[in-house]
Amino acid sequence: MLCVFVLLLGAAGLGAQDLQGVASVYGDQFTGRKTSSGELYDPTKFTAAHRTLPFGSQVEVTNLSNGLKTTVTVTDRGPWVEGRLIDLSRAAAQALKIDGLAQVSLRLVSGPAAPPVDGSRVYLQVGAYRSLAHAQARLAALDPGQSGEIWVDQGLYRVYVVSSSAPPTGSPEAPGIRVQGAPPGTRVAP
Repeated sequence: MLCVFVLLLGAAGLGAQDLQGVASVYGDQFTGRKTSSGELYDPTKFTAAHRTLPFGSQVEVTNLSNGLKTTVTVTDRGPWVEGRLIDLSRAAAQALKIDGLAQVSLRLVSGPAAPPVDGSRVYLQVGAYRSLAHAQARLAALDPGQSGEIWVDQGLYRVYVVSSSAPPTGSPEAPGIRVQGAPPGTRVAP
């Protein structure tokens, strides 16, 4: 299964494309449960679940039917219902006057600083695009089982293949990383 994370670096003020789609509201049954980030879900906080934005990302959500806006922090993964873009906490949904489902746009306000450089993961850039849609298409074209991430840096969406372990000493390639079109012996630096 392809693990995909969109990690956005230095994205504040980029003027990147807004994402549009359907927002839903977390059910009350999740109150007090641990989210994917480890935080407990609190419906009174302005939080959200998104499938790919990194935890801690600040996202401005606009209700397209009434123009109301609020900023949420991504603390969970989801929504896992086909056709939905984001799950909002009860407080965020109330601020936007959403009761159920609504068409929204998302704009990244801020994201994490940079990929970790701790030797536990290896990053191989396989593309850089001005369009998020093109970067997502490249990410979707990775081999099944490969893990990929998108980082935004200097106005470009950079697509990386990620290995969970550093290459063994003397090895020019990280185990498990196969990139279509890459020349044999491509150097992968931790």
